[in-house]
Amino acid sequence: MRQQKFEGIVSMPGPVELGRRLFCKWLAWFSFAGATVPFFARAASGAGADRVVVATTEELASAWSFREFTFTKEIESRGLRAASEFPGIAIRLPDGSFYVASLVCPHEGCLIEFEEPLLTCPCHRSAFDPVQDGKVLSGSAPRPPWKFNFIIEKGKIVVHGLEPGAEMRVR
Repeated sequence: MRQQKFEGIVSMPGPVELGRRLFCKWLAWFSFAGATVPFFARAASGAGADRVVVATTEELASAWSFREFTFTKEIESRGLRAASEFPGIAIRLPDGSFYVASLVCPHEGCLIEFEEPLLTCPCHRSAFDPVQDGKVLSGSAPRPPWKFNFIIEKGKIVVHGLEPGAEMRVR
């Protein structure tokens, strides 16, 4: 196959006259599209449906394997509804069960870190034991981290809710 070289002159059209009315129509259209596309994309993706697939059980097959995730939940406050994000972690425990909890410290709302085999809060040195259902081992935390409600569905860990009271701690 032989390639041909283009040696012609390319002419570009002149500037487009854009009147004020046409500009305003386009501006209104793009504003509307910009506001509605994320809403429909979110609805189509299932986001905001208060369910999230965290991982498969195969991905968390060995003891202490873990996966961090974000759970989105619609929260109503003072008559307004808004999506709030809750950071969480799913950990495979040595007995084969799962511990799925919030990464928001119940003391002051700092982010908890996983340092095998404990969850620790760097702000005030609270430590939690996932094997003992998040029991507070040290520090200022008044209680264990809030837990997520989850099910194992076709080999997937699916979070579908959050322990009551946790939404009050989100920042």
